Amino acid sequence: MLGRRHRLPRCRRSAGASECLNGSLVYLPALLAMAIVGGLLAERKHPAAPFILWAALIFAISVTFRSLDLALCDAYQLQGRNIGTHFVLASR
Repeated sequence: MLGRRHRLPRCRRSAGASECLNGSLVYLPALLAMAIVGGLLAERKHPAAPFILWAALIFAISVTFRSLDLALCDAYQLQGRNIGTHFVLASR
């Protein structure tokens, strides 16, 4: 087994939507960049660091709810309508 390459599972597409993290995988580079920049700014005690880190945290929570939405869509109903985590993602 040593020296053998292991691959990460590939995301398959069905019905035009990615199953991997419910299509939220495209947001992970931006989240990683915000976390790294925020961490570097915090290390240098830059006044913008807390704002960037809070933005990264809020973005991570948003991506998490977006990822869970498809799986939870049928789990919650409000007045006979499936709502999933839509109420967290967008308020009208």
